[in-house]
Amino acid sequence: MKLLVGFIISISSILAEPADLASSFTHSKLAVNYSVLESLGADFSAPRMRFVHMVPKNEFLSHFTGGLGCTDHRGVLKEHKFLRLDEGDKLVELMLLSNARKWFVTLMGVWTPHSDNLVYRHYGGVKGENVKYFSTLEELVDFVDENLDLDHVRVFRKLLQKGLTAHVMTLKLHEKLLSRLKFA
Repeated sequence: MKLLVGFIISISSILAEPADLASSFTHSKLAVNYSVLESLGADFSAPRMRFVHMVPKNEFLSHFTGGLGCTDHRGVLKEHKFLRLDEGDKLVELMLLSNARKWFVTLMGVWTPHSDNLVYRHYGGVKGENVKYFSTLEELVDFVDENLDLDHVRVFRKLLQKGLTAHVMTLKLHEKLLSRLKFA
């Protein structure tokens, strides 16, 4: 019987659909769902940045075992395969920062039963290139610093003024960009 239950759980996790990060169904399963978009103007070409911080409610951790994705403007769910969880892993939090056009970084907090520990996975990418895995948060912060031009530093300042969640990622970004923020 235990073997049958284990097999059913394994198959259901393989067949599970990615959680749509843009859907209200997923949002109802989050304890924290903070998203802010800021830009330097109203037109589409204005420099902009998006910050997202999501923390699942404890009772809905299984909702995220099928992976994560977003619905595009046509209503098609696109899975972000690099954000797929390993068997038994639990998504604890997800943070995203992007310029909403060309590059992004993601920090994914995952509890792993194998090590009985919380680990952070750091990803980033530039449109048209493969997703990069960063082994440390410092590498992720350096990637952001390298990809921020002066206009996007100004947008980041506006994000800070709106308020970003207190987190080691946002604190390290602020610290890294502090000298650039003074002159932006």
